[in-house]
Amino acid sequence: MIRLLPLLALAGCGWSGMPDGSDWDTEPLWSPTGVVAASGTLYVPLADGALAYVDTDGADSIVDLQGGQRRNLMVLPDETGIATFLDREYCVPDGRDECADLRTDSTVALIQDGELQLEVPVGKHLDTLAFAPGETRAVAWLAGPPPEGPLGVVNLNEIDILDLVDGTRTPVRVGFAADRILFTEDGVSAVVLSQSQVAVVDLTASPPRTSTTFPLTLDPDVVVTPVGVDLTPDGRFALISTNSGGDLYILDLLDPSVNLVSLPGTPSAMHVEPSTDETLFVFPSRSELTVMDHDRFELRTIDLDEPMSRILSTDRYALLYAENRGRDVYRYEYATGELTEYRLQAIPNEMALSPDGAFGVAFTAPTSTNRAGMELIDLRGVRGETIPYALDAPGVGLSFTTGDDGSVWALVLQDGIDSLWRGELATGIADVVPLIDAPVGIGDLGDGRFFIAHDNAMGLVSLYDPSDDTFLEASGFALQNILNETEPLTLEESP
Repeated sequence: MIRLLPLLALAGCGWSGMPDGSDWDTEPLWSPTGVVAASGTLYVPLADGALAYVDTDGADSIVDLQGGQRRNLMVLPDETGIATFLDREYCVPDGRDECADLRTDSTVALIQDGELQLEVPVGKHLDTLAFAPGETRAVAWLAGPPPEGPLGVVNLNEIDILDLVDGTRTPVRVGFAADRILFTEDGVSAVVLSQSQVAVVDLTASPPRTSTTFPLTLDPDVVVTPVGVDLTPDGRFALISTNSGGDLYILDLLDPSVNLVSLPGTPSAMHVEPSTDETLFVFPSRSELTVMDHDRFELRTIDLDEPMSRILSTDRYALLYAENRGRDVYRYEYATGELTEYRLQAIPNEMALSPDGAFGVAFTAPTSTNRAGMELIDLRGVRGETIPYALDAPGVGLSFTTGDDGSVWALVLQDGIDSLWRGELATGIADVVPLIDAPVGIGDLGDGRFFIAHDNAMGLVSLYDPSDDTFLEASGFALQNILNETEPLTLEESP
C-alpha cells in the first residue's frame, strides 16, 4: 500500500501534472507513435521494454512478457495479434549462488489477445522480421547497426529462418548487411538482398538453405548496395535497382541468370503493376517517367515537367508526386498510358489516396502566409481539380472512413490542436470533433473504429467510432509499470 501512494497523488493532479503544480519532465513513460492495432485492440510500448494492452472496450492492462523486454512491434499478417523481439537477461551463478555474470537471450514472440502464445529463439543482434505467405515461417535479420551492449560472437552474414509451428530457428548465410527480403507468392522461396549479392533461400528444404546466389559485382573492391527491389507478377524475375548509377539487375529465379538493363539513373521509386505486367520508375533528378515491360524488358519514356520521388497506386492508375520538393502531381493510367497533370498550391510533405482511389489528400508545407495546408486532388474525371485548405497547424495524422451510404470521409489531426477535422471528400461537408487532449497520430482499429494517440506523459489513447461520434478513453496505463523493475532471471526461470 505504501508504494501506491505516489501514484495516487499523481492521479489526483491530473495525467500530466505533479503535486506541486509542475509538469512531468522525466523520461517518457510510453511511445505514442509506436502504438499498433490488431483485431480491434491496441498494443502500446511502455518505457523499459514493457508493453500495455488496450482491449476493445478501452480497458488496459500490462502484457506479461515473462521477464522479457520487448523491441520492434509488428502486426501479424492476419492482424489477429502482434510479433515482437523479446530480450531476457539471465544471472549466471558463480557456484556460491551469486550472480557472477549476465547472459542475454532473445526470442521472437507472438502475442494474441494480450497474451504470449509462442516464442521462437532468435539471434540476439537481429531486429527486423518478415512473414512468408502461409504465415508458418518468418525471417529475422539485422536491418540497422548492431545493438549496443555485449552480444558475444555473432555472424553478420546470417539471417534466421523461424518455423512458427514447431518453434525452431535455422541460421542461414546470405551475405553481409541483409537489406530487404521478398517472398515468392507460393511462399517457397525468400529473396534476400545484401551487400553486392542476392541470395535465394529455399524455405521448404529441411533445414532451409540458400539455393542460389546472384553476385551483383565480380570486383571485390566495388560495393553495390540495392536501393529498390520487387518481383514480377509471375514471380519469375527479381528487379533490383542499385546505387551504381542506372543499372537495373534482372534476376531469373527459375533459370538462374543475371541480366542488366540501363535506366536513365538511380530510381527514387519503382512500382510493379500486375494488370499490365510492367514496372514504373521515377528519378530524383530527371523529369521523366520510365515504363518497362516484362516481356522483353524494353523501356519507354514519358516526359514530365518536374522530377518525381513517390508512386502511389490503385488498380487503375498510379499517382506520382515529389515529396518536399515540387508542386506537380501526375496520374498515369495503366490501360491507356494517358498522363494527367495537376498543380498543387504548395509543396506536399506527404500524400495518401482515399480507399476508393477517387481523391488524393496531401499535407503541404507552409506558404508565404506561414500556414500549413492540406489539398485534395479530385481524380474522378479526366481533368480533375485541386482543392486547397488552410490548417491551424501542420497535419500529424490522416485516415479515411466510409459511411453507410458509400461516402468517403477524411479524418485529419493537427499538431497541438485538440480536435479532429472530419470532411466528406466528394461534397466538402465537414465538421469538427473535440478531443480530450492534443493528438500525436491516428490509426485504423480494423473494426470501423480508429485510435488516436495523445501527447500525454502518463498514457492516453482515444478509441473513436465515427458512426456515432463516440469515444472510449484509456488513460494512465503508463503508470502501471512505473514501479516495476526488471530483475535478471535465473537460468531455471527460462520460459
